[in-house]
Amino acid sequence: MVPTRLSIVLFFATACCAACAPTVEVRSQAMSSVSQTASVEEPISAWIADLDSASWRVRESAMLALRNCATSNQNSVELLHLLRQELARPDLSYEAQKSMETLERLLLAKMRESGDLDSVEQIAAPRVSGSSPDVDLEALLSNNPAQRVAAQRRLLESLESPRGAYVAMIKLRLLLKNGVELPDDVQRLRALERIARRRWLELPDTPENALRCSTKQLEGWVARVAQTPMEEERLDEWRDLEGKLAVSCVVPPGNNALANDDCFFSPKTHRDDLAVWSSVRFLEDALACEKTASAARRAIEKRLARRANSPSGALTPAGEILLRYLLFLGRPCLAAEYWLEGRHCSSQILALGLAQHHDEATHSDVPTHFDDLGDGVVRCVSGRNLKPGLHPLFKAIAHPQDKAFFQLVELRSARQKLLYPLETESSGTNQDPLLAVSKRTLAESREENRLLTLDELILLPRLHPQAVSCHAGWLLETFDDVPLLPPNPPQEEVGDSSHIPTFETSFSPALMTPSATLPPSHHSSLCLILIDIGTKECAPALLRAMDQDKVRCTNSLRNVRIAHIAAFSVCMRDPWEGADAWLLALLNDNRPLISPVDTRRPSPMLRSRRKESPNWAFMSTTATPETSTHETNPADIESNGPNISGMAAGILCQKYNLPPSRYHLVEILEVPVGFERVPFRWMEFEDAKSAKRGIALLKQDILEIGTEKNP
Repeated sequence: MVPTRLSIVLFFATACCAACAPTVEVRSQAMSSVSQTASVEEPISAWIADLDSASWRVRESAMLALRNCATSNQNSVELLHLLRQELARPDLSYEAQKSMETLERLLLAKMRESGDLDSVEQIAAPRVSGSSPDVDLEALLSNNPAQRVAAQRRLLESLESPRGAYVAMIKLRLLLKNGVELPDDVQRLRALERIARRRWLELPDTPENALRCSTKQLEGWVARVAQTPMEEERLDEWRDLEGKLAVSCVVPPGNNALANDDCFFSPKTHRDDLAVWSSVRFLEDALACEKTASAARRAIEKRLARRANSPSGALTPAGEILLRYLLFLGRPCLAAEYWLEGRHCSSQILALGLAQHHDEATHSDVPTHFDDLGDGVVRCVSGRNLKPGLHPLFKAIAHPQDKAFFQLVELRSARQKLLYPLETESSGTNQDPLLAVSKRTLAESREENRLLTLDELILLPRLHPQAVSCHAGWLLETFDDVPLLPPNPPQEEVGDSSHIPTFETSFSPALMTPSATLPPSHHSSLCLILIDIGTKECAPALLRAMDQDKVRCTNSLRNVRIAHIAAFSVCMRDPWEGADAWLLALLNDNRPLISPVDTRRPSPMLRSRRKESPNWAFMSTTATPETSTHETNPADIESNGPNISGMAAGILCQKYNLPPSRYHLVEILEVPVGFERVPFRWMEFEDAKSAKRGIALLKQDILEIGTEKNP
């Protein structure tokens, strides 16, 4: 049954009456009402049609309903499919187009956030089959905004077909070359040409995807570039690239480190500049294709040789700069990316085989020199931060600075150099760049089915928390815990260490200054990292490790249930489904979280109450036991130390904003060393008798809160 206008009005009246309820409940009631009156697609189709209504109130009501549907994560696939079908209409108004594109962006963001990337890719597949669709590029310059938006959308859809990107790139380039009057139109067409070119460069270099050109066309482009009358000052970025890369060459992400085409575009850009720009673009494309690269290189070298033999030859100074830049595109290079706190900050561009010296401000006389670009690795001859030797490409490498790492990116071919600045642009990416780097870096351990090395453990806090949590969960499930050893440990202290990997840092030992000493085992190191950055993906493995008592940080001073502390931290930062039930089940577990090995010494809790300076340095394997004149009953340690029950109760109070004193909870005065960044407060019950009363009252209050949330 197709819903009438009256049914739609009644639906919104129901939603408005429930405005005082939480937003989630309003959305769930709305979707429930829709499912009772008709199928899912029918009301959605009606709301989409109302976006093009002549009535402002009808449009606003439809947009509100579709927003609620999009943000509720229900029927996202159906809604996105219907939106894209409607956007294909050529007669759609400009306002309706913009509203639907807003909903489309909202849907894609929510679906990617929920991890439903497969559905996104499936829906994002082109609706056009066979050859590239017929796109009216002249409509991109129309005075009608609706026609411009529709033409731009059809153009972007055409990029998904095998030949669509190539055809769109060539047509846009020729359209710009033939002259566009308005500066806004120039910038818009230029941006679309960059998108089409990126898509073309990302496709495999196959004969059917290669640039179609003859030797005569190549020579014509070279002649046009060689005779350009442009001022040399506009081409400073392309002047003497070989000499520029011999000194420090650092650029921000998205910047073409070798050059960019800004020199051709200005408010006073004229047709001759655009003609030279088009010729340079075509020659770059020819150098990027294996089929035409040799012929293009010979044509450029031939024209440069004519200048050498005849200084008065037809080659302007600007033309020589451009032709030498084009030749340099074939020079093997490397981009050393610097990442800090999960963000790509800068790239240092290096020519392989050429030592790059640094300016005086760095106070370093050690040049950065890379050579021998091999299969997936590169050899460092010398460097300020990386030690000499082989280093992997496209993976994170620890930097001496805390929270920072390097990624070495291969720029061997002209295609890679042209694509690199487009890939590092922040816009238009479907995946978090840090997540992609983290997955590539951790994949090696899973492929080789091994534990992490010390170098890899040091790197983990700098990677994406979700990728680290997934990998940590796999490691906890797959392997038993093994002790961690310092680099080059004395043989008499190690014994048989054939089952333990050799640990070596990537950066120079003199610069290795870790912020904290790792716990003395592999899995406890993982747990310490999860305390800081762990997400819910690691929760199942952590809970099983707790149940099996699989991870314990122990030395001569302390026993630490570090898996419990990691699970508590993840529960506060990124709670998983069923986290509250898990916390409630722990309320009767009075085992200590941190306790001294020697029970004759008082617990850290008792020492802090006497205002002594407790030694929480259980992380150090070289610490010496404290001497104490106090005799303490072991039962006091069990009840007064930080235990599982008190911590679970304290976390529940913190999550639901409940006063701890109501449940006889007190805050521990001093945080253990190494746990300063936990997202919870260290809590314990006043004594054993008050603990029973507090637990019973807390369970009752949590039950009432749950009843109020889900009546």
